[in-house]
Amino acid sequence: MRSFVRLLSAFVLLLAAAEASFAACGDNPGDAQAVAATRAQIAQQCPCSGFRSHGAYQRCASGVTNQAVQAGTLSKACAEVVNNCAGNSTCGRSGAVTCCQTDATGATTCSVVSRASACKAPSGGSACVGTQSSCCDACVSGGCAGGGGTTTTTLATTTTTVATTTTTVATTTTTVATTTSTVATTTTTVATTTTTVATTTSTVATTTTTVATTTTTVATTTSTVATTTTTVATTTTTVATTTTTVATTTTTTTSTTTTSTTTTTTSTTTTSTTTTTTTTTTTSTTLCSCSGGAPSQVTFTTGVGSGTCGHLASDTSANFLSLNCGGLYFGGAGVGVPLPSTVPDQGKSFSKAACTGTTLTLSGTSPTEAGGNRCSGGSNHHNACTTAADCPGGTCKFLQCTNAGCLFGPPLPIPNRSHQGAATSSCVINSITANAAGTADCNTGSTTALNVPLSSGIFLDADLMPMRCSGGSTTGANCTGSGGCGTVLAGSCPGGTCVNDTGRCRGPDAPGTACCSDADCPSSGTCETAACVGGANANLGCITNADCPSGSCSTFIQSCPICDPTSSKCNAGPNDGLACTPGDGALGGEYPTSHDCPPPPANNLGALPIAFVLDSGTVSKTSVDLPDQANVFCGFCKNKSLNTFARRCNGLASGAACSCAVGVPCAACSGAPCLPVPCTANTDCAAVTGFVSCGQRTSGAFCSGDPTSAVNPCSDLARTIVETGAPAGALTTGGAAKPAKLVSIFCIPLTFSSLVDSAADLPGPGAVALQGTTQALP
Repeated sequence: MRSFVRLLSAFVLLLAAAEASFAACGDNPGDAQAVAATRAQIAQQCPCSGFRSHGAYQRCASGVTNQAVQAGTLSKACAEVVNNCAGNSTCGRSGAVTCCQTDATGATTCSVVSRASACKAPSGGSACVGTQSSCCDACVSGGCAGGGGTTTTTLATTTTTVATTTTTVATTTTTVATTTSTVATTTTTVATTTTTVATTTSTVATTTTTVATTTTTVATTTSTVATTTTTVATTTTTVATTTTTVATTTTTTTSTTTTSTTTTTTSTTTTSTTTTTTTTTTTSTTLCSCSGGAPSQVTFTTGVGSGTCGHLASDTSANFLSLNCGGLYFGGAGVGVPLPSTVPDQGKSFSKAACTGTTLTLSGTSPTEAGGNRCSGGSNHHNACTTAADCPGGTCKFLQCTNAGCLFGPPLPIPNRSHQGAATSSCVINSITANAAGTADCNTGSTTALNVPLSSGIFLDADLMPMRCSGGSTTGANCTGSGGCGTVLAGSCPGGTCVNDTGRCRGPDAPGTACCSDADCPSSGTCETAACVGGANANLGCITNADCPSGSCSTFIQSCPICDPTSSKCNAGPNDGLACTPGDGALGGEYPTSHDCPPPPANNLGALPIAFVLDSGTVSKTSVDLPDQANVFCGFCKNKSLNTFARRCNGLASGAACSCAVGVPCAACSGAPCLPVPCTANTDCAAVTGFVSCGQRTSGAFCSGDPTSAVNPCSDLARTIVETGAPAGALTTGGAAKPAKLVSIFCIPLTFSSLVDSAADLPGPGAVALQGTTQALP
């Protein structure tokens, strides 16, 4: 909820006064997550850098917001907050920056200016250029979120001394007249008004105290009447009080008392004295109570998964299928890819931490803050970089940061080990589309709602290396001849041998019998693209671990290029033969992978927007029964007769029909992406001609419902998906990393490639449990 309050406070600063409709956004417990999810969807579908005009960006963002309102996932009050965040941004404004200005009273406001040099400090205050594109994220009390260049101006101090005026009146009489003039005492209490905006309270109280002017006439009566008039000079004292309150504010009220006393004997003297009391303000702030002090960053590093982290429940069974830790699950009941796919280990992500008590507010890190970036390709390949300019002819890979544009984890291979399924194997490159945001607790080591929206680039690579070198100076390299499996590229393996890396025959063929097709297996007639490692069936063909008692099933399919751990060279892909550092371990035949070794660009099918939210607690997703389909986890507008899905600009029911690659800027959509249309009911699809039914490709999730199936057997149809994480326990800043589990359940759109969508059964649900370690850094 803290990130949501911060968003609302930034919005109030933009508008100066909040309207009642905004107050209503936040009244409901789900508002914070709804706003965050919608803004994440905007970042995915309307990339900030993908627009030439701010108007076009706003139209795209507004379309996504309207869609969320229509789907019932976002209230109209919160929609106005989301739209204003998009409106007050630099997106589509070339050279524009967010500017955080803090005035002399400590009040901070945000604006979008045309260039960084236009971000000027107000008199007596400071200014900094924000690192975020929207004013809803750019500023915090006193400056910029995540820092920024700061300019400060200093106010001149003026001191005024109130002169004391003494007037003596000479009187010659035999009668002594005594006159006492008292200027009335005036006590003024400084009224303090506190306006609270999120966690920042600014109070500016100005009190003007005027000492009343008193005219005293001393009258003396003799034979000659002499009149003396003494006027006490008027003195005005202004007490300026500025109070900035973070938590508790104590104010001592100001009193100004002026006393004038006149005593007349033989002579009359009148003295005016002014006394000014200054306001004192005491401010207290809740300090970080994490062991070891306040952490600046929190890291999570994926490890090798083991054990069970979740399960599927049906209408009749509370747990009919276990879900593995470290495994990625996807698709409906018709998925034809053996699950789960193995999640890469050694994937490290850094988040910034702002500490209050034991609560850590997490936000994204920039490439500079996280470090660990490397050039891929070009003249500076495999060397450190910070920006693309550091990599002439190549790309700077942002490997560990969590801001928009950073990569999330190493390349993820999805080999399809089903019989004759290798052609639909793919490689996934995950990149972050909006700055990470969430919370953690250093006392429990928990992570809550860490929003890391992803764009999942899909590369239909099949098997990149049917034949590979064994031994010699190029061990592991691709040596496939022009004829594919079974043919050798001349001179490709100096000092070594080119061997079959495609398949092995099932028994009763001899263990280790290499094959390119079923015809190469005379006894079994079955060639599989994986083989058992260890156990009774060692070196025989397999599809899943169930085929390998006391062993495991390891694939021969390399759907992502490999970073060979022996030669430290890329095997396959555009960087074939170039130096690399493995991004993960040798988790199977499809590993290790590395961003030094990207997949072939020509095989890219597009990018799928994924609302990825990680949590160390238990998360679940329950399917619904719709009029045209039961057990629907992730609905999209479809033609129920053909089981085909609509594709529209921005993924809106009102959007124009389009045919661009999914999830990337599309010319037919004025730069917006071409996407399937999400829905929760048939009424959401009423305007999508030809696709008026809401549903997913196949009911259920992750398994067939057939216990005899060779791929993903199970005995029921999923109604609910459950994943259970685990907090790390108490974290000490600067201390050792501790084991933790982060989990997520999400929806996966379709790619509009019939090969991939039929094999993965998309659109449908997805689930993952990341087993690894969490560490708090000073």
